Amino acid sequence: MAEIPERLFEREVVRRLLDDSPLLFVALTGDGHITWASDSTRRTLGWDLDVLPSSHISDLVHPDDLESVASTMTEDTRGAWERESMVVRVRTGLADDEDLDGYAHLEFGGLDLREPDGSGVYLVWGRSFETTTRLRVFMATLAAGAPLDELADQVLSWFEATSAEQRADLLVRNEDGTYQHISRDPARANTEVLAWPTERFVPDGPWLAADRSATLQLELAPGTLADPIGSAARKRDIEALWVVPIPAPGSVHPAALLTVWRENSGPPGATHGRRIETAMQFLRLALDWHASRAALVRAATTDPLTGLANRAHLASSIEADRSPLAAVLLCDLDDFKVVNDRHGHLTGDRVLAEVAARLSDAVRHGDLLARLGGDEFAVFCPGLTSAADAERVADRIVASLDVPFEVEGTRHRVGCSVGVAVATLADRASSEIDHLLGTADRAMYRAKGEGKGRWHRA
Repeated sequence: MAEIPERLFEREVVRRLLDDSPLLFVALTGDGHITWASDSTRRTLGWDLDVLPSSHISDLVHPDDLESVASTMTEDTRGAWERESMVVRVRTGLADDEDLDGYAHLEFGGLDLREPDGSGVYLVWGRSFETTTRLRVFMATLAAGAPLDELADQVLSWFEATSAEQRADLLVRNEDGTYQHISRDPARANTEVLAWPTERFVPDGPWLAADRSATLQLELAPGTLADPIGSAARKRDIEALWVVPIPAPGSVHPAALLTVWRENSGPPGATHGRRIETAMQFLRLALDWHASRAALVRAATTDPLTGLANRAHLASSIEADRSPLAAVLLCDLDDFKVVNDRHGHLTGDRVLAEVAARLSDAVRHGDLLARLGGDEFAVFCPGLTSAADAERVADRIVASLDVPFEVEGTRHRVGCSVGVAVATLADRASSEIDHLLGTADRAMYRAKGEGKGRWHRA
């Protein structure tokens, strides 16, 4: 390798290189006073270089970022090649629409050139950080209705780009307490050695340990991880695993866990903490948006009493289905009015909820059970091989209500009459959904006319 000419280290040459660089450079004393700034600093931030040397870093850095900057400067130097950069907000003198409240987002790093006695300077470099652009891209993706995994993909990719020695994953908590793994590369979600599907979680695993606290941040060495996670981490030369809970408002459990696999050992420093917090802010926004959308979808497609699909959900499912043969079963409860008249609507509602549970057990996996209103239910059965498949479902539905219901010590006998309408894809495509429901409805009344507690196929 060729020797670097000594004249490159001459003061004026170095100064010229720094002034012409697309990066900005600032020299600080140990207590944060600015002693020098490159001309590129003026171009990037619009600072007056004549008055800048009399300034303190606290005059320029956003108050909320000062603690992170101070922590970074006081951390033990691990070697320039391992120094981490961080993003801070810095006051700008430029009239730029991209700046937020007079501050620009800059990615900063530093090199400690101070002597053991404290003399010398801390050389800081910086470059524009596209936080505003990233936020706009993220918000546009979010507003376009992107799924959670696509939003997480953006955030995790940005986060990983800040360091070549780390990989991040997101584990989202489901309502049943399990975790759904979201990888930034879906093709590796179930094959990559460090991608953990829910069924591999163990009771003493780091995810469940973090789940017990909304504030706990775990830093684990591979030797503390049970196999197969531990052995997989060792194969990938993973030296540390950070598990960071993302809080869920109003819940003792986190909404998700951010896991960071590190090739370098040691707990998070100030710069890591800043980047983790930024990633968490984006991820919290994505999770909140996802939860809000899911709640709106549930409200629009779910019957509030039974938790079953409603009429709108049923209609959209029938319309979207492309099965060659399918059926609609219309179920009307027999003598349910007696329950309401004798025992009141509260008892009637409890009976309806019990009916919904029994009908759910009677239908096939993949069938859609809906409550249309009152005491009327419907089942959409796609993917039939023959009409006999739908008839067997009707048999089970009628049989499921043979046993009386017991509510608050009182037994209630409620049966049902079922109308079955079978239709090919061509039939469904050439007629309105209401026509199919009407056919099933007429068949249901035939069943009632034949003595109730039975089914009839149109």
